Amino acid sequence: METALSGAEEMEKRLALRLERQRAVFEQDDPPLTTFVIGEVALRVGDPKVLREQLEHLLQFSARPRVIVHVVPATAGLWLGQSGPFVIASFEEGPDVAFLEDHLQGRVITDPRPVAALQRSWEIVRAVALPRDLSRDLILKLVNES
Repeated sequence: METALSGAEEMEKRLALRLERQRAVFEQDDPPLTTFVIGEVALRVGDPKVLREQLEHLLQFSARPRVIVHVVPATAGLWLGQSGPFVIASFEEGPDVAFLEDHLQGRVITDPRPVAALQRSWEIVRAVALPRDLSRDLILKLVNES
């Protein structure tokens, strides 16, 4: 895999790092409860062979008991989550924090007001997404189409 900004070797390193982080979080004895929202359009873009492998991985990943994957169907049109990704982390003790990432850097948000604004955005995004089981059905449909 290669892009105009990164060669194949750099992309492989980035992929390996992401998979390593994924294992560190999700293969521990008591992994965190996590919820992800993905636009259906993003699940239809890419090299067909690679895309099928990614969809199969997502389907297996979404079957984990503490992982919830929601898909926003293409029929939703424009939705708030298209403005960019964000993460909200909640802890048993202490306030929630958020993380935003763009092309240049990532930043942690600890100020309660912006975190609350992102929490409201999160609820709006989840409101347009399919429930967990229907999301898994859609991912399986995409796997079978690829």
